Amino acid sequence: MMRRLLRYRDVPIGLSHFLENVLKMEMNWGTAIIGIFALALCALPFILDRFSRSRKEKQLLGMLQGAAHQHDCKVDIHGTCGRIALGLDEGKKALFCYAQRADRDIAEYVDLTQMRSCRTVKVGRSGHGQHSDASIEQLALCFAPKDTNAKEKRFELYYAGTGTYLTDELEFADKWTKLINERL
Repeated sequence: MMRRLLRYRDVPIGLSHFLENVLKMEMNWGTAIIGIFALALCALPFILDRFSRSRKEKQLLGMLQGAAHQHDCKVDIHGTCGRIALGLDEGKKALFCYAQRADRDIAEYVDLTQMRSCRTVKVGRSGHGQHSDASIEQLALCFAPKDTNAKEKRFELYYAGTGTYLTDELEFADKWTKLINERL
């Protein structure tokens, strides 16, 4: 008995051929419904997490805009990271920070016309020994005033004592430091 080898030109190609074969198949609708239900059940936690994050971000932005409105400003550029929102009024050169802490909410404001520069401050400790890592215990945006007698202003973005983990705060701080320094 001779077997015939398939060559490339013997195999039909194309979407229409694929659809014809799919439509010819007999489908067990019960299995399909169970598969769709299982897929939806697996995707549900991710969908709910996204909605929850979106709702929290909108709430943070609303509180940030409320803080800006108290100073007769508006938020032109904004960003959120975890429980912190930063907003910038480009017209009045004002920066706002709204942070939700476990014990209280903090709304802060800095007039950028009175500031000379902005930098990211990382306070931490370095480990000792062969397998140790440096850890960041505190992360803040620090504003140096034009007046040398005035105190620095800080927006605390992360503090290890709050029980949260450092995630995207470092990139967030660096991004905002660059953005603010471009406008000073």
